[in-house]
Amino acid sequence: MEDEYKNTIENMEKSDLHVHINGAVPTQTLIELATNMDLKIPSGFDIKRDLQILEPVESLREYFKPWTLFKMLPIGYECLSIMVESTFKNLALDNVKYVEFRNSPFYISVLNNISLEEALLWLIELIKKYSSIYKIEGRLILSLTRHELVRNQMRDLLKAIKNVNYEGYIVGVDMSGDEEVPVPRSFSSFFRKAKEELGLGITIHAGETGNLENIEWAIKECNADRIGHGNAAANSPKVLNLIKENDVCLEVCLISNLRTGYCKGIEDHSLHTFLKWDIPFVLYTDNPAVHGVSLSKEYLFFISNFNRVDIINQMLGRNRRYSFS
Repeated sequence: MEDEYKNTIENMEKSDLHVHINGAVPTQTLIELATNMDLKIPSGFDIKRDLQILEPVESLREYFKPWTLFKMLPIGYECLSIMVESTFKNLALDNVKYVEFRNSPFYISVLNNISLEEALLWLIELIKKYSSIYKIEGRLILSLTRHELVRNQMRDLLKAIKNVNYEGYIVGVDMSGDEEVPVPRSFSSFFRKAKEELGLGITIHAGETGNLENIEWAIKECNADRIGHGNAAANSPKVLNLIKENDVCLEVCLISNLRTGYCKGIEDHSLHTFLKWDIPFVLYTDNPAVHGVSLSKEYLFFISNFNRVDIINQMLGRNRRYSFS
């Protein structure tokens, strides 16, 4: 069935609203950058093997191994420029016309000894530049990381966004990272302020590997518009109804979910339940270079396993409805 639709899907215009910049930089580009900059790679990390997750792992902690190197880059504006351009180039090859990149700007600030505002300006300038060159409308979602979260970060990020986002390239905020790390529920005020005071969209990684409470918190207390993954919702009619009643869109990343070990096989994936409940969802890549996939491959994988060509035909419209721009 994949062969039948391959050309059609590769040629159709696409949008990706859930793609992490670091996880989208081609592996060979990262290797070349690390080599040219003579980065001191931590002991036990094999740069030729550990930058990709091509088989299922046992936990999210194991899945995050490539981030050992990701957190060491970029060193300098030109390095970031190479990283961002390489992601745009690959997206253009897959006929992606709109993308909402996710990135945590704190790494850029610390690694380069620059202010958070300057780090955001680097990202904005490069996304603006390569959007024009590659004819892709690129936007930015800023991520907080659960296991590195402190209250001052949230305050500083809101201030920095307010000061630099005069062209509107920053369209949303996110929280990602290991869901086993507890986050004080009072931190929901950051998301409410981002939405109410700055007009940003809210998307939160929640229920990726089983935590129902994070989904409820994201919707009820953070006013989330979208949920990253949301797999755990399939285990609770109450949460499924909450998602439908609030028209919250789930960002489904099938291949990523298989690689993280969330489900043993595609037959166990929560999307089967989401389809039965008519839950709003869209398909995305998450970390395409890490997985060795493209959005076209994600669509073909969906068709092959769910036989719903009608939904793929609706995908561009779904993306327009739930995008933050």
